[in-house]
Amino acid sequence: MKLRLLALGLALAALLPAAKAESFLEVIGGTAARNTTGANQIVGSGLNFTVGKLRLTLDPGQRAFISYTFEGSDAAQRNQFFGPDGASMIDSRASLGTTLTTRADVGLLDIAFQSAGRAESSNRNNYAWNDANVGIVLDQGGLSGRLLFEDGRSRLGSDYDYDDMVIRFNCTVAPVPEASSVLMLAAGFGVLGLGLRRRRKSAHPSA
Repeated sequence: MKLRLLALGLALAALLPAAKAESFLEVIGGTAARNTTGANQIVGSGLNFTVGKLRLTLDPGQRAFISYTFEGSDAAQRNQFFGPDGASMIDSRASLGTTLTTRADVGLLDIAFQSAGRAESSNRNNYAWNDANVGIVLDQGGLSGRLLFEDGRSRLGSDYDYDDMVIRFNCTVAPVPEASSVLMLAAGFGVLGLGLRRRRKSAHPSA
C-alpha cells in the first residue's frame, strides 16, 4: 500500500506545474496612448491604442502559441498580414474569422503588415513599412488584444481611423515538461509496476 501511495505521489509531483509563470506581452518603444481620430468601423469609434512594438516574455519553463484572427478591413486597397518569417499570411480579402496560429519565441513578435504598392517589412521589424501605422490594444492580462492597421495614405489625406485591417491576437501559454519531471514520472510508474508484480507473486506463489 505504501509503495502504491509513493508511486502516486511521484507521478502527481511530476505532472504538477511549477510556480505560476510570469508570461506576458508588452508594448515597447511605444508612444503615449492615442485615440483614433476617425470612427473605427470594425471595433468601434474613439478607440485608445499605443504605437510601438510587441515583445513576448516567457517564464523559462513555458512555451507559447499565438493565434491571429482577421476581424475586418475597411480598405479599398489590398492589405496583408504576415506571420513569422513571412511564411503565413492573412489577406484583407479573406473571410472574417480567418485564423493562423504560430509558435511564439521570446522577444519581438515576428509579424508584419504590407499595404499594396509598398515593400514588405523586414524580418522582426514587427509591423509595417512605417510602424506608426499600426496601433496596439492590449487586453487586461496582457496576453491578448488587437493590431489596428492604418494603410498610411497620409500624402493623400489619410483618415487615420486605424481600421484598414484589424487583427485580433491571443497568446496561449503552456508548461514545458522538464527532463527531471519526466524521469520522476517514469520512476513513479516503475515503483507502481514493481509493487503490482510483487503483489501478484504473493497471490500466486507457484507462478
